[in-house]
Amino acid sequence: MKKCSLIPFVVFCSVIAFFAHAQGHESVYPGVTWEKADPRGLGWSIQKLEEARQYLQTVSQGSVVVVDRGRVVAEWGDSAKRVKLSSVRKSFLSALYGIHVHRGRLDLGKTLAELGIDDDPPLTPAEHQATLRMVLQSRSGVYHTFVAGTPAMRAAMPVRGSHAPGTFWYYNNWDFNVLAQSSSSSSRRISVPHFAT
Repeated sequence: MKKCSLIPFVVFCSVIAFFAHAQGHESVYPGVTWEKADPRGLGWSIQKLEEARQYLQTVSQGSVVVVDRGRVVAEWGDSAKRVKLSSVRKSFLSALYGIHVHRGRLDLGKTLAELGIDDDPPLTPAEHQATLRMVLQSRSGVYHTFVAGTPAMRAAMPVRGSHAPGTFWYYNNWDFNVLAQSSSSSSRRISVPHFAT
C-alpha cells in the first residue's frame, strides 16, 4: 500500500519540475558537490514545495532531492540513506527512450541483430529477431540469466527458446538490464551500442 502512495507524489514532482524548467535558466553540471539554489530564483513555488514536503512525511522511509538543471532546490529526509527501490528504472527508461523515439533518433522496429546487441553466451538467430519495442514490452523471448531479481523470478523464467520474440510476456530482468546498458560499460557482458546519434 505504501509503495503505491509514492506514485502521485512522483507525478506531482514531475509536473512542478516541468513548469519550473520552462522558466529558461541555464543548466550546470555538478562536480564533487551539488550547488544549492534558491527555489524562487528558479521559478519554483515555495507553497507547492511545502505541500510536497508535507506529503513526504506521510510516506514511510521517504527522502527526496529536487534537482533543477544541476542545482539542488530542495532536500528532505536522509538522502544519504540507501533505500531499495523496485522497478523505478522502468519509468525512467520509458521516459528516456520516449524522448529519442519522439525526436526520430530511435526506431523501435529495429531488431537486436540490427542494433548489434548480443550477450555471452551469444543470442540465437531467433532471439536476435526481437525488436527494441518487444524488449521495452518485456516480450523479447530472450531468457538468459540476469542480474537482480528474486529466486521466484528465476524459477518462473521460461526455458530458453520456448517462446518466439513478441509472443509471450514475461517480467524479464534481462530485457530491463539490456535497455539500461551502455557500450561504454566494458565490464558488462552484454554488448550494446549507443542508440542515439
